[in-house]
Amino acid sequence: MIDEPIVCPYTLKCIKALNIMFNYRVDSLMVVDKKHTFMGMVYADQAADEANKGKRVDEIMQTDCVTAQSDDSIVDVLNIARQKNKYTIPVVDDGHLVGLITKSTLVTTLSKKYDESEGE
Repeated sequence: MIDEPIVCPYTLKCIKALNIMFNYRVDSLMVVDKKHTFMGMVYADQAADEANKGKRVDEIMQTDCVTAQSDDSIVDVLNIARQKNKYTIPVVDDGHLVGLITKSTLVTTLSKKYDESEGE
């Protein structure tokens, strides 16, 4: 899990969110409030839409996001990802964003588990 995912406040303008994504080389941002409560996700293609550039991210963000909890096993997360066909999964505990699971973090974790089992 990525412990400190790139976030933005829900009040941020989409054009500024797009700049953050460009600077950090990511295609989405986790949207949070002042207490780091997870509110949703905003994607680059949404923020880049000409009609959205002047809007705030809370006006266009996706709120029906697939999430995981920090105590979910890798098998649980893989099942969620496969069933929902989503590979950017915010990790949320008690409403607060605590991390992010991406396709690359899943592959890295599985590789480590495989390497560990090969040593036995």
